[in-house]
Amino acid sequence: MGRGHTAERLALRWGFLLLMAGAMACRSGAAAPPPAPAPPPVPVAAGEFQKGVCYAHAWRWGGDDGYGSETSRRTLERLHKLGVRWLSLTPFGFMPGADSTTIRYAQHRGGESDARLAEEARHAHALGMRVVLKPHLWIRHGAWQGDLAWHDDATYRQWFDSYREFTLHFAALAAREKFDLFVIGTELKSATRRDPAGWRALVAEVRKVYSGPLTYAANWDEADDVKFWGDLDYVGVNAYAPLVSRPGASLADLKAGWQRVAGQLEALARRTGKRILLTEVGYRAVRDAAMTPSSWPERDDTPAYDPAHQADCYRATFEVLWGRPWLGGIYLWKWFTDSQDESGPTDFSPAGKPAEAVLEGYYRQAPERGGRGGSAAAVQAR
Repeated sequence: MGRGHTAERLALRWGFLLLMAGAMACRSGAAAPPPAPAPPPVPVAAGEFQKGVCYAHAWRWGGDDGYGSETSRRTLERLHKLGVRWLSLTPFGFMPGADSTTIRYAQHRGGESDARLAEEARHAHALGMRVVLKPHLWIRHGAWQGDLAWHDDATYRQWFDSYREFTLHFAALAAREKFDLFVIGTELKSATRRDPAGWRALVAEVRKVYSGPLTYAANWDEADDVKFWGDLDYVGVNAYAPLVSRPGASLADLKAGWQRVAGQLEALARRTGKRILLTEVGYRAVRDAAMTPSSWPERDDTPAYDPAHQADCYRATFEVLWGRPWLGGIYLWKWFTDSQDESGPTDFSPAGKPAEAVLEGYYRQAPERGGRGGSAAAVQAR
């Protein structure tokens, strides 16, 4: 997830243990294989609104219910009935520490292997859904990728060379399997601020491999500083900005918070000339989640379950944003392939909670373009 503390931390504990044990199938530093000849992805209509979820691989039971499984196929059918038409899949690159210069990606059967990602994309496409490939980094001990720091330029260059090969590997996979959108990075704000020219060069390399649309998933407090939006097709934002500063927020308070954030996003869209994709929007089912949307479940020792507040957070999101002409899509963080929470009911998933009905109420209708929040009345009447 995008933030100053990213909930992105899919508890890939098992995957990291396998990595650190030196799983033979892990790759690191190998040149990205050339893409197999394949037709380009189906072009995305300029006006199509991406009604999406961040779709996460379930690691329980050795990944048996993860990407490419029959369990996941059934979950896709459930999401399709809810109106979800876009999925964001997340393969991970692993770093043993924040000072590491090497990124590894696992290909063992329990993880988000290329084969599993390819099978998941085929399942989704068979349902008429579109699929995004959005690689993330996972750093041991809970470090956040936006805080990476390097001792000197040589150390940074070693890291960036490894990141480049990691990215090109998955860009080639996106080309072979006809993914509909590729994300070149997620919340790497220390790197994007340090080296805009290097990122522009990476975008150019990715375009030689993958012919579909590209974006970068900036942290909410990074997006205004990204210098290479002009090289991409969308401005991607992981939208975890606090909505309120005091506990006990009402729906009106939450909407006021989103009105403020929406104004900032619209200004960014106007400045860049690009439509905004909210590559992640998420709220935990806990009291006052809107104050710190990016808080990790693993760091909350006393969570107070509050599914109604989670639902109100999503309701405010949709009521304010639905139909904004500068908005290209929304991806809710997150839904697992087995529709279960990772860290219990106070986790981010809307599955089986009141927030699921909020999602369905909006995703089963078309956004009204040009409005100031779309057809909220119609949604409330559902």
